[in-house]
Amino acid sequence: MRPTGKEYSVANIEGKMMGMMDQAMARADVVTVLCPTAFEAARVRAALGEAGCAAEVRCIGVGAHAVTRWAAQERARGGVLPARGAIVLLAGLAGGLRPPFVRGSVWCASKVVSSDGRVFHPTVGAAGVPSAASACVASVERVVGSRAQKEALHARTGCDLVDVESGGFCEMASALGWRFGIVRGVSDGVADELPAWMTALVGVDGSLVGSALMRALLASPLRAVMLARAGALCSRVLARVGGAAAHLAVAATTRRTLLFGGTFDPPHRMHVRMAVDAARVLGCARIVVVPAGRAPLRAAGDDGGATREQRLAMVRLAFSQVPGAEVDAFETQREGESFTVETLAFVAARDRLTRADLVLLIGADQAMQFDRWHSWRRISDELARVAVVPRPPWDARSLANALREKFAALGCDGDAWARAVLPMPAIPLAATEVRAQWRGDATRALAATSDLLDPAVARFIRERRLYQGAESPPAPTMSPHARRQETHE
Repeated sequence: MRPTGKEYSVANIEGKMMGMMDQAMARADVVTVLCPTAFEAARVRAALGEAGCAAEVRCIGVGAHAVTRWAAQERARGGVLPARGAIVLLAGLAGGLRPPFVRGSVWCASKVVSSDGRVFHPTVGAAGVPSAASACVASVERVVGSRAQKEALHARTGCDLVDVESGGFCEMASALGWRFGIVRGVSDGVADELPAWMTALVGVDGSLVGSALMRALLASPLRAVMLARAGALCSRVLARVGGAAAHLAVAATTRRTLLFGGTFDPPHRMHVRMAVDAARVLGCARIVVVPAGRAPLRAAGDDGGATREQRLAMVRLAFSQVPGAEVDAFETQREGESFTVETLAFVAARDRLTRADLVLLIGADQAMQFDRWHSWRRISDELARVAVVPRPPWDARSLANALREKFAALGCDGDAWARAVLPMPAIPLAATEVRAQWRGDATRALAATSDLLDPAVARFIRERRLYQGAESPPAPTMSPHARRQETHE
């Protein structure tokens, strides 16, 4: 009898597992790959081994409640689940809902829409996989096999792929604080029918059901040929899925991390250029972008500014094609004030990063008032290296001299602060100018900001009529404990 899923709710599992978290911490540096079926697990495991990726592969079973059922069973056996901050990937097969999501192609999920309409964004994505692009996954309660069903699902959700495990996986991963990603290979495209007898061959635990196989073959011996062909195709696809999962694992476990925080109201190409150029200079394969919880120097509603949810969505659009970039919603999900020192401490603890692994990227104006930040000495001495991007009116040389003099007077290593300046041209940031452009005619604004805004961000602004309010008032004087005056506009 198939479980209803109620006994495997994420709330139940999360509550029962809290006592396990301390012993699970030893597993935070292990990459875990979850596969719905034993067939998928075997082939993904082989591909990971060929790629030299030492990931732990587990078969979790099939269905919308597969991952929570697996977690409950692990708990009952006294097993240990991945710890908060661990890298956990879901890998396997899916159905395609439209071209070019055709049979044999491999994709990484950038968004998952659950059966109840909730939206999840995997934190480890296609940016780390050269051979795979991003896809939106619809996670449903039952297998969608016919062309009519697939076309209807795409029309309703706008999604590219369909499966039955991703929604529950994302919910569990979010609740337990995993760094998570999803890799899916297409076993059947929109034009390919997936017969019900074939889906019935797999049990809830992900293993082959021998009695169902016998009934299928007795009904039609030709089905043996169909199964052989499908198995060969799926084996090839899963080899590519395993390779993509290995790339994801390597990208996610690269330790040197650039943390880039800001208001991002809106995010524009100069933000992206600053982060990408700095990561290249510093040798950081990973960029963590942290939108501030609220615009720090403007009251709510001033100049029609975007909400924290809108800014988070725009940042995801702006950085979606940047290799190694992850958008962290830590600050936007917190209530009240959030200081940079707290954000750095959270990321360092979650991802097991030392000061040598973590670099905080700031601009020249922020660096010149860094001593007014909350717990600024702890930031620079304990948590992260500080890297400074020149911004007008300073160039790299004049900024280095100014920082050397300023911090030497504060009893710090002035030469170290001078070396923190990156050898890059001064980069102007223009969020204020972009907002000003959008206060007028939207068509004119679209043309005027085309060089500054990613097209997807520009469409987002236009569709939601952002920045249509009055001129913003003068910014108040920054207090020594103001939160993200520390951020980039």
